[in-house]
Order: sequence, then structure tokens, then C-alpha cells
Amino acid sequence: MITKKTVENNITRFTLCRACANCPVIEVHHDTNRVIITDDFGGKVTLTLQEWKQAVTDVELS
Repeated sequence: MITKKTVENNITRFTLCRACANCPVIEVHHDTNRVIITDDFGGKVTLTLQEWKQAVTDVELS
């Protein structure tokens, strides 16, 4: 569940959590067309916008 969305300096941040301090965060960097996902432990993955769109398309939610 997305609990927070902020837009700042051409970056949109989505916090994916309900109530903890170290929640996963997705950052969309609009100027470079990159998506950076930071997990609960500080690990980061960087995707191109196309990779992100493909991942979202490939995931089937039920």
C-alpha cells in the first residue's frame, strides 16, 4: 500500500509501507527516466523507465 507520495526536484517518491520507519521507497527520476527502488535494509536497484514498465506489465496481481 502506498502511504506517501512526494514530488521534489523532478523526483516522485512513493513510500510502500503502513507504519514502520524503514519502509521500501520507489523514486521516479523524471529527468533521467530512471526508477530507483530502495528496500527495507537500504539496498538499491536502478531500473530504466522501460524496465520498470515491463516489470509492472509482467506482474499479475490477484
